[in-house]
Amino acid sequence: MNRGFVRGSRDAPALRRAAAYIAPIMPNDPAAYAPIRCDFHDLLEARATARRSARIRFRDDVGIEQTRDATIVDVYARGGAEYMTLSSGETVRLDRIIQVDDARLTDF
Repeated sequence: MNRGFVRGSRDAPALRRAAAYIAPIMPNDPAAYAPIRCDFHDLLEARATARRSARIRFRDDVGIEQTRDATIVDVYARGGAEYMTLSSGETVRLDRIIQVDDARLTDF
């Protein structure tokens, strides 16, 4: 069976060990960022510009639903993902947002 190396090669054991550590990124991986729709991103930027308090529902890093009444201070991208900073000092990844006021992310 060909495993991408020459049988008997001194590198064969190292390649087998390396292959054991390579794991594909699955779509349901919580670390994989899923870009949000431009329409919803525009809504977030408009709310940040207006500096008006909003009721924001989102899932935290462990998946627990949270609600905050806060102002969106900034919307930005970093490391291949997009985030917003709230007046509470918290940072929320945009694909973890559930709802901002009456606008549900799933409706966009």
